[in-house]
Amino acid sequence: MAQWRIPLTLLYCAAIVISGRTQQNPNCSQLNRYASPNDVRESFNGAILAEVYDCALEGLGGLYLEENSGTGNCDVPTGVTILTYETGANRDLELSVYVEDAIIAWTRHFRYLATRSIFGCNHVLRYGNHKIVCLFN
Repeated sequence: MAQWRIPLTLLYCAAIVISGRTQQNPNCSQLNRYASPNDVRESFNGAILAEVYDCALEGLGGLYLEENSGTGNCDVPTGVTILTYETGANRDLELSVYVEDAIIAWTRHFRYLATRSIFGCNHVLRYGNHKIVCLFN
């Protein structure tokens, strides 16, 4: 009975490696201009422990923020939930503070996202406002 567990475990680990999904902070540099700053990725990946960070959703978040200025007019796949957070810029605060504020603001939504297994986030500073977006699937 234990003989089938080893191949199944290896298959599962291979699927995780191939998909780019990992519990550790992933390297999403292949996204080029759509890559989120490392501190944003690290902050969210550490704060939303029940989820697996996904570079593809991070890239989609970057596209969402770029296409239509993140107004919600960008098409996203069915089943993907988007949470956004926006605030004015404050030169005295680091980006990680805005990330923490976004997580606090979104806390009430997390119970509805409990069935979502992956997420990715991105950030943009435009016209003096920080805008953070996370996509859950």
